[in-house]
Amino acid sequence: MESNTLRSIQRVPLHLVGGILAQLDSMHQLAAAIKSHRLFLEAFTDNVHTITASIVLNQIPEGLLPFAIAVQRSTEIDAADHDAVRTLLSNLEAALSGPRSTVSSLTSFTPAQVATMSKTYRATERLCQHYVDDVIPIANERLQINHSRTINQGETFRLGRAFLRYQLLCNLFCHGKGKPFPDEEREGRFFSNFSPWVNEQLTCVYYYLEAKVAEAFDEVAAHDIDWGKLPVFRGFSSFECSNIQGFLSQSLPFLSRVCTSRSYKEWAALLQLKLVSPHGFDFTPAFNISWQSPGEPVAQALGLDWRTDPLESYGNTGFEMLGKPHDGLQDDLASSSFRTWFLVHKGWALLDNVCNDRSDANLFECGYVIWDHPKLDEDALVPVLQQARTLKSHFERVEMDLEATRLSERRRTDIYWQGGSGYWPLNEIDFSRVWGLTKEKKERLLRGWGLI
Repeated sequence: MESNTLRSIQRVPLHLVGGILAQLDSMHQLAAAIKSHRLFLEAFTDNVHTITASIVLNQIPEGLLPFAIAVQRSTEIDAADHDAVRTLLSNLEAALSGPRSTVSSLTSFTPAQVATMSKTYRATERLCQHYVDDVIPIANERLQINHSRTINQGETFRLGRAFLRYQLLCNLFCHGKGKPFPDEEREGRFFSNFSPWVNEQLTCVYYYLEAKVAEAFDEVAAHDIDWGKLPVFRGFSSFECSNIQGFLSQSLPFLSRVCTSRSYKEWAALLQLKLVSPHGFDFTPAFNISWQSPGEPVAQALGLDWRTDPLESYGNTGFEMLGKPHDGLQDDLASSSFRTWFLVHKGWALLDNVCNDRSDANLFECGYVIWDHPKLDEDALVPVLQQARTLKSHFERVEMDLEATRLSERRRTDIYWQGGSGYWPLNEIDFSRVWGLTKEKKERLLRGWGLI
């Protein structure tokens, strides 16, 4: 027998129930509501597009909506079709200039599309929180600031935009199909609509993701028996390792789970080698963030040489040209992101500022263009920033003993061909976390290794 509450709900007109559903914050919540009572399903069916559009607007801030939509659309095109990529990027630029049309376009999305967009943005929010928890302590130590774990609206927007742009970059340029998108067009269409300091915010989140994926990769590659027989190139740097770059090209929900995981078991379940396939360096995230907005036209307009003249010689006119309307007020010339970026690079040529050669890796690890400094003491901050560039990487990968690693790989290969799987430690003989082996097979392995 239905409760009085349920009987009361059934008497509510469908349009009012639909109005209730339209106040939800995610498609995940909508799915739970629909499963709870058939009346919610009827109300949703009665007004699908209005409800889903409203939920998107409740969940995703209007300023980030064009990026979220572009990410969704990027999953629906063939990224090897360069004309399709050009159209998508042109549509994104138009959407950033006219947010009202972006909002009105939401009614054209199917529930499945909205659900995917909602899932991606939920992962973006989680990644932002992971980033704050992990990086602010590094920034406080290395930049000698005292930033709380609570970030303001501008910082939240910068991180959300950076993660969504990162996903868009991977979807469009890191697919490994056909020919790479032309470098000059990628720079012009993807990067040049934003200032160098906003583009470096994307670089900051890349360095964070690279470190987290490398940590997980190294643990699995060192111990997983299924990987023992494979050339995983663990000794390569993270930006040269095709496997790490392949995992970095996956979706934000996947990367969020990698960042959340803390154990071998969790990482091994996520890092499946079937997710990555070998392809050229031109298709890696590392390559595609390495050369950003072309600054040569700005220098030429000022009669300067962007290869040699220092940034401080550009003056306000040059800085206004480097800043872009799509940066937003939180990243204008009065912002902490611009001032910090300028303090780091003022003595450098503009060419050095848009070519990411990893010389600023320690600053990217701190998220140095993400955080606001309400009381920015430029004189005091300059030497701190310069010193931070010289420090050892916080996320430096653990160096493994080469001889022990090779021995482990050979033994894991032997275990694999005997039908075993699971975890194998370095410098130990321990079958406790290996399954699929009989006692006889274990003895056969030990004899083959000369241990019995």
